[in-house]
Order: sequence, then structure tokens, then C-alpha cells
Amino acid sequence: MDIATAIASVVEKRDLSAADMEAVMRSIMTGQATPAQIGGFLVGLRMKGVAAAERRERARAFLRLVHLSKFENSYTHELSGGMRQRVMIAMAMMLEPAI
Repeated sequence: MDIATAIASVVEKRDLSAADMEAVMRSIMTGQATPAQIGGFLVGLRMKGVAAAERRERARAFLRLVHLSKFENSYTHELSGGMRQRVMIAMAMMLEPAI
């Protein structure tokens, strides 16, 4: 399953199988997903049922927070190691973990 299909599935409130989740994570780690797609996927998981426009804005807000907004459409293999780490920090913050 590619990340675009995974985002659509989450938006439609369908659960993903373990194999689908593994495929999505593989695409993220191998640089086949843009930071915006990654953010959209994570926010979608967290906010099932929230309007797509709001999810996109939330993902963009976290990219701004880590100073990567102009790289919204860049693939992970196009980012430096430090930029990738900031994407991962943004992803973690989008999940609103209890600290």
C-alpha cells in the first residue's frame, strides 16, 4: 500500500492492517513520501473524521514549527539528516504524546 492510499483509508475511517502499516513506514523511511504526506498520514491516524483541509493545515503548522514549511513538497531523500530529524520531531508532536 502506498502512502496516498493509506491516507485515503484513514480519512475514510478504515483501519490499516499490520502489513499496510509496515508498507507505509517503509515508504517513509526510504524517502518515497514527502513530509506533507507523512504529516497528513499521522494527523489522519490521530484525527479520524476531521476535515481534510484542517488536517493539512495542522500538518503545515507543525512543519512551520520546525522551520521546514518551504520543504513541504520535498521527498525525504532530498532533505539533510538534520531536516529529517526535524520531520520526525514534527511527526511525534502531531500525535500529541503525553509527557
